[in-house]
Amino acid sequence: MEVSLTPTFGQRLASLLRLLVMTAIFTTIGAIGINLWHSYREPARLALADLVPRVTSMMLPGRDQTAAMAAPSADAGSVQSSQASTDGTALPEDVAQLLRSLARDVAAMGQDIAELRERMGRLSTGQDQIARDIARIRQPVPRADVRSAMAAAPPPGPPAATDLRRAVTPQPIPRPR
Repeated sequence: MEVSLTPTFGQRLASLLRLLVMTAIFTTIGAIGINLWHSYREPARLALADLVPRVTSMMLPGRDQTAAMAAPSADAGSVQSSQASTDGTALPEDVAQLLRSLARDVAAMGQDIAELRERMGRLSTGQDQIARDIARIRQPVPRADVRSAMAAAPPPGPPAATDLRRAVTPQPIPRPR
């Protein structure tokens, strides 16, 4: 009995079919995931934010959640020194780098929020000005009563002089008799 290492046409076809089915499944799962992310972006972010401290505490079992996550307002140097002082051990370099990166991101977000608040204040001031302008434009213009204006007007004078020349009537042309 001879064993052939080259697959038959049927085996190749079955392998291709399996590959196509797996590609279709993963593509469908990816498309559903993208649609769900777009639909439920904020609840998903909140769920992930709730999950991160739990995962961090599982990865670093000797530390509690508050020690594992940096305080947003603290800078990276103080975070690392406070971590070392609470545990008596220094943080690994990659965790310290992550904490420094998070502190920078939080500081940048704070600046962005302050800038957004300033822009919103300017926008509301501009909207108030626009509302005042529209209200001023929409106010009815006071008009005098037409009848009283006509009564107060001077009486009409003689009609304007038209052409004072006399109209010349054509005279009959004498006929010879």
